[in-house]
Amino acid sequence: MKRAILISFIISGILFFFACTKDEDTTSTQEATDAIEKISTSETVIEDAIEEANYEVDLFSSSQQLLDNYISNGNQWPDGYLNNEWAFGRRYRIHQCPEVTIVTEPGGYPKTVTLNYGEGTELNNGRILSGIIQYVITAPMFEDGSSRTVSYLDFAVDSLGISGSNVHLFSGDNETQRQFTITGTLTFTWSDGSGITREVDMVREWIAGIETEFNPFDDVILISGTSTLTHTDGDVFFKEITDPLMKKGDCRWIVQGTVEFTKNSVLTATLDYGDGECDQYAILTYNGEDHQIIIGRKKWGNKK
Repeated sequence: MKRAILISFIISGILFFFACTKDEDTTSTQEATDAIEKISTSETVIEDAIEEANYEVDLFSSSQQLLDNYISNGNQWPDGYLNNEWAFGRRYRIHQCPEVTIVTEPGGYPKTVTLNYGEGTELNNGRILSGIIQYVITAPMFEDGSSRTVSYLDFAVDSLGISGSNVHLFSGDNETQRQFTITGTLTFTWSDGSGITREVDMVREWIAGIETEFNPFDDVILISGTSTLTHTDGDVFFKEITDPLMKKGDCRWIVQGTVEFTKNSVLTATLDYGDGECDQYAILTYNGEDHQIIIGRKKWGNKK
């Protein structure tokens, strides 16, 4: 009798052990899934938003004549700059653009430019920019080796807050080549308090649109490089762009390119932005399954 009771106790213990192990494995798998979902969906929003911010800096720093005309007109844009014939009319809703302040040191450089978007400046693509972008240029912008340090002060793209600074180092001649190497750390924060800190080493290169200074619509930019992503809950991922991301001036979203996410040197997921078509969809492959991501949302769905 005692032996039967002992055997029953041992069997119960074994079953309990395996039940607990199964529960732990299930929990661990779900936690891993939740982590990659948070990082991957958030990263599509972040990449999209920071490209919008980078484009603002490019627009204002690309033309010394543009800034000179602003200064000589009493720190106001000359007549006609806000209509559709100029970059501002194509970039912003009619009669909307940031307030610009320029401080120039003796000799012309460094030059500090402050772009104040106030409580909200609307772009023609529907995006709302708010807060301040400030950048310091060390030399004429398209002089090989010149740099600009870009800082974000209470800045936001729609509801995504951006803070921190990075350095854009220019290389090329701005006739056949325009390329910026970007390094630094930025923090992105959502309205619910969650966020990601992003340490980057990336390159942005124009492959079209260099010759049309005041027409943002024909620009085509390729983005490559790596970044380390740290979520506020402690999850850390490494991101590598394995096929350059493509941003077109006439489309709100990134339209092409592939990204790999790794954790502890192990590949966890692959993100595909598509084949160049202008849409807000990306496909994330995780555990052998494809999930559709709608850029701007923080949840994925199974691809249909």
